[in-house]
Amino acid sequence: MVQVKARMLRWREEVLLLNEELGRMSDYAMWKSEWWLKRFVGGDGMKGNDIEPDLIEGLNSYAWQQASFQSQAAERILDTWDKLRSHATMVLARTSNLQTITVDIDDGEEEGAERNAEEDL
Repeated sequence: MVQVKARMLRWREEVLLLNEELGRMSDYAMWKSEWWLKRFVGGDGMKGNDIEPDLIEGLNSYAWQQASFQSQAAERILDTWDKLRSHATMVLARTSNLQTITVDIDDGEEEGAERNAEEDL
C-alpha cells in the first residue's frame, strides 16, 4: 500500500512539474520577444551615434524579426499545450467523469527525416 501511495505522489509531482514547465516555456518566449524589442538601435539596447543608417536599418530589422519569431513561438506553445495544461489541472483537482484528451504535436519535421536520423545512429 505504501508503494502505491508513493507512486501516486510521484505521478502527481510529475503532472505539477509538467504544468509549470509548459507555463515557463511560453513566459520565456514572451520575455525573449520583449528583450529583442529593446535591442533596437537608439533604444535601451544599443546607442546609434556612429552607426551608418543602412546598418541601423538592418540591425532593427533583425531585432524585429527575432521578436516576432519569439512571440509566434509563445503563441504556438499556448495553442499546442493549453488543452493539456487545463486537463492536467482538472486531473490534479480530481474532477469526476474526466474525458480522455488527444493532443496533436506537429514538430515540423517529416517522418522520412526522423527515420534517416535514427538510421544514422
